[in-house]
Amino acid sequence: MPEIGSGGGSGYPAAIDSDATLETNADYARIQVPNDLAACIVAIETELGIAPSGGYATVVARLDTLSNTSGGVPRGANSARPAASAGTFYLSTDLGIFEYSDGTNWFPIL
Repeated sequence: MPEIGSGGGSGYPAAIDSDATLETNADYARIQVPNDLAACIVAIETELGIAPSGGYATVVARLDTLSNTSGGVPRGANSARPAASAGTFYLSTDLGIFEYSDGTNWFPIL
């Protein structure tokens, strides 16, 4: 687990960074601290990409819309997918996602 301020940058998204060595008011700012914090920010932005919330208010709202507790994708009232047939792709316009059918089930292509 990478330590913020150790000069090692950020381990995100492969690992969650830690900050076990807190600065005190007696410490002078070490260059590694702001550099590692900047690396953390860049790692998060790189992982999420540009505009990760899409047309939603937040990333959480987008993820909540795309998945539910069963791991499936909820369908909106206007969804009119054709019957599932193997190899079929479908654009769900109410959710704005593509789906793929294996012949039995529909799977989101995220």
